[in-house]
Amino acid sequence: MRTLAIAVGQLDNEQKGRVIADNMRGVALEGWWQGNIPLGYSARKVPIGEDRGNKTKQRLTLERNKDTGDKVQTILERFSIGDITQAELAQYAENVGLRSSKGNVIGLQSIKALLTNITYTGHISNKSTDFEPIKGKHEALISIDTYNRNQAILDGRKPDEATPHFSIEYPLKHALLCVN
Repeated sequence: MRTLAIAVGQLDNEQKGRVIADNMRGVALEGWWQGNIPLGYSARKVPIGEDRGNKTKQRLTLERNKDTGDKVQTILERFSIGDITQAELAQYAENVGLRSSKGNVIGLQSIKALLTNITYTGHISNKSTDFEPIKGKHEALISIDTYNRNQAILDGRKPDEATPHFSIEYPLKHALLCVN
């Protein structure tokens, strides 16, 4: 009897987990934010109607933070010019007064996270969206072109150069990941 009770409880938990994951996926595909708030944004709850108990149903979205939003935008656009390294960009961030949410100086890891975060283009990309960019319900700080230029620079390409998907010289390009 104990084994049967445990099995029924486990089955119930697995079912609840699937329902929650499906709900989170639906919310993400609608463009609503879930998770930690990126630097440069603030969270805002938006009423979207009422549920069965006549409670106001709300969803989370992002809005540009008055203090840090412009600074993050300036830093991301500055890097897209292509004449500055990530270390120099960290120093530039300190010079313009950008600090982490805890008030610390922005380090190299945080700079890389800023540069690679597609959220700043007004999109959402997470586990719930299978890491596919979905148009979010928040304001973009930079254009998708600026984001793509930054990714090209990080990949070691010229910003206006397309990524070759296959070439005779490098047949395994995009198939292997460098440890660095």
